[in-house]
Amino acid sequence: MTRAKIPRVRLDPQVIAVCIQRAGLLRGPMIAEFIAEWAICAEDLGHEPTTTEFAAWWKDSSERTAWRRISRFREAFPEVGEDGTPGDLARAEYRELVAARPTPAR
Repeated sequence: MTRAKIPRVRLDPQVIAVCIQRAGLLRGPMIAEFIAEWAICAEDLGHEPTTTEFAAWWKDSSERTAWRRISRFREAFPEVGEDGTPGDLARAEYRELVAARPTPAR
């Protein structure tokens, strides 16, 4: 039995930090995980998936779970709008948002 090759997607640590900052220590990492899964799905499909396509592609997730996860994502990132998806985070506005985030002193 051969295993399917999963595309490699690297999630920027700043995205994880912003997710935690916006959604807290419990939901933030879950939202970051959702963003990474969405990116893997989009890369494999070759286009930005719909929520239904994402649920079908990510086999261990029901459609209801996918809708719940995208709802939590939209709560954390209201600037993407009511129909926003993790793919919308690649826009320049988001890069500016992450760049504007102060880095903690060490």
